[in-house]
Amino acid sequence: MFAQWSNYNLTAGEPREPLGGLGMTVENLFGLHCSDVDPAHPLAAARSTAAVLCEYIAELRDLADGGGTLGSPQGKFAACTVGQGWSFARLTGTPVAQLLSEGLSWNSTALAPAVSKRFKGNRDHLMIAGGGTRLRELVSVAEANNLSLETGGNHLGQSLAGSCGTGTHGSRLRKGGLQNMVRALHIVTGPDSHVWLQPACSPVLEEADMEQLVADIPARKKSVCCTLISDDDHFDNALIHLGAMGIVNAMVVELRPIEQFNVLALRHAVTQSWFEKIDQGKFDEIARDLGITDREPQFYELTVDPHNIFGPVAGHLVYTLRDASLAPGVKGVRPVPGDALSQISFSVAQPDAAPASPVIGPVDPAVDMILRALFRESQTTSAFGHYLWKAGFKVFSGQVDPDRDYVDSGSWGEIHGDEITGGIPGGLYNASFAIDRANTSAAMRALEPIGSEHEPSFVFTLRFVHDAAGTLRFTRFADCTVIEIDGLSALAIALAQNQYLRTTSERDVHMVAAFSQLSTTLERGAMSVRRALEAAGIDYSMHWAKLGNLKAPKVLEDYGEETIAEWRRTRDFLLGPEERILFRNRAVEEYGLVAPLPTRRSDQDQTDSECQGAT
Repeated sequence: MFAQWSNYNLTAGEPREPLGGLGMTVENLFGLHCSDVDPAHPLAAARSTAAVLCEYIAELRDLADGGGTLGSPQGKFAACTVGQGWSFARLTGTPVAQLLSEGLSWNSTALAPAVSKRFKGNRDHLMIAGGGTRLRELVSVAEANNLSLETGGNHLGQSLAGSCGTGTHGSRLRKGGLQNMVRALHIVTGPDSHVWLQPACSPVLEEADMEQLVADIPARKKSVCCTLISDDDHFDNALIHLGAMGIVNAMVVELRPIEQFNVLALRHAVTQSWFEKIDQGKFDEIARDLGITDREPQFYELTVDPHNIFGPVAGHLVYTLRDASLAPGVKGVRPVPGDALSQISFSVAQPDAAPASPVIGPVDPAVDMILRALFRESQTTSAFGHYLWKAGFKVFSGQVDPDRDYVDSGSWGEIHGDEITGGIPGGLYNASFAIDRANTSAAMRALEPIGSEHEPSFVFTLRFVHDAAGTLRFTRFADCTVIEIDGLSALAIALAQNQYLRTTSERDVHMVAAFSQLSTTLERGAMSVRRALEAAGIDYSMHWAKLGNLKAPKVLEDYGEETIAEWRRTRDFLLGPEERILFRNRAVEEYGLVAPLPTRRSDQDQTDSECQGAT
C-alpha cells in the first residue's frame, strides 16, 4: 500500500506528488512471478499465467467499485500494466493500481508442432514469450537456437509487450519496427475472458487449439475459455496497443536466422547532397561514400551536430554482415548517444575546467563554463563532440575494411546492451519525430537555425524505418526518417549542479542561473523542432512513448478521426465496459485516444466510444 514508484526515466510523476515529479505514490502495487511455468509446454504456460491475470483483473474490479483512497474520485479509477517502465511518456504509472509484469517473463521455441498449416511464415522460426519478457531474455534463448531479432531499438532492456506496443524501432534498413515480428497476441481482457488474436491471412493456431488455453481458476471454481479472433484489422489495431487493450499475456514472434555483424563508426562530413541521397533511399551509395565498397549496409544511423548540421563532421554508424568464413570478431562497444551523454551527469562541474574549443554561436559564459566542466574529458564544449569522442568514432580516411575497421562485432544480441543512459535512471531526455524520408533534406534545412537558439547539450540522430506495421504506428510513412533529439535531462543537470555546489564555498548566482537554463534546454529544443517542421510544412508524427508534449489535437491531425475510430473499435471489441474503465493511462487520455471517464459514478455506463469530444 502507498508504494513509491517511478519509471526508469523518472518522468512518471507530477510536481505535486511526494517525489517532486521524479516518481509517484501508488496505492496498490501488484507483482507477478511465473518462474514455475514450463516452457517445454508453451500453451500450458500461457494458460496458467492467464488464470492468474484473470484473478488480478477480478481484484481490480473490486478496487474500482470501492474507489481509490488517494483522492481519486469514484469514476476516475485507472490501472496500468508496467513492463520495464521504459516509457518517458505517461503510458506507465497510475496512482491507484498497477501491475509490475516484469515477472511475466518466459519464452519457448517449442510452439512449432501446434502451429497451423495455414501459417505463411517459417514455423521453425517462431517463438512464444510472456509479455513481460525483456528483449535480452528473448534474444538469449533465440540465439542459443541460432535465431535472433530482425531489428530493434538500441538496447535490449525493454519488455516485449511494451516495446512492440509503442512501435519501438531501430535503423535496420528496409525493415519496420519491433511490432513487425509479431504473429499473434494472447491478451487477458477481463476476469472471465482472454483472447488469442491473430491475422486471418496467416493464423498461428486453429480453433481446436483453444482447448489447450482454457484457464482454470480454483479460487472461483471456474474455467475460462480462450476466444480465438482471427481478424486482420483487429490484429493490426492491437499491435500498437499503448497499454489500453487489456494485459498482453504472451506474444508469438517470428525471428530470423542468427547473423554476425561488424559495427563501423566513422566521422565524415554531410552536405545537402548527402541528405538528398537519404531522400532517395540511396543507402548503398552512402555506404560507398563511406568507403564500404564490398558490403550492403544492413543498418545506418546518422548523428549530426544541431549547431552545425552541415558542418565538417557527422557520426555515421553502419552495420555490415561479417564474412562468415572469418573467425568471430573482437567484442567492442556499440556507440549509443544516450550512454555517452548520460554518464557525464556525474562529472564534477568546477569553474576551473580544462580549456576547450569555444562553442559555435553566442553562449552564456556561465553555461560555457559548465559545459567545459561536463565535457572536460573530451576537451569539447558540446554534447555532439563529446559523443563522437566517447563512442570512438574514427576519422574517415578513404577505403574501409569492415572486417578490420569495426568498433564492435557480434550477433544482434552481442552488439546491443541491456540499457542505455549508462545505467543511470533519469539521465536522458529523448523525443522522436517521424517524417517521410523524402523530406529529410528539407527537414535538415529547416532545423539548421535551431542550434543558435539553444545550448549545445544535445544531438540529432537520424534513424530509418520501412513499412512499419500497426494501425497507430508513429512511423506512419511508408519510408520514414526518425529524427531523435537526445541530450541531458533536467535531473542530469541537477546532479551536475549539486556536484558544483559541493566544490565551491561561494554561491555564484550566474552559475546557478546557467544550470537552470541548461535544465530546460532539451524541452525547449524539442519544441523548436516541432515549430521548425511545422513552419516548413513538413508533416511529422511523434513517438508515443517519448517526450515532446504530444497532445490530442496533434494526434487527430496525424491519424484522422477514421483511423482513431478504427483503433477504438478494437479496444471496445476486446474490453467490456468495466474493463474500459480499468485499462487506461494518462497518456492515452492526453492523446485523445481514450475519453476521460465521467466524474459521476452513475455515468460510468457511458463507454469511451460514446463519449463526445475525445479527440
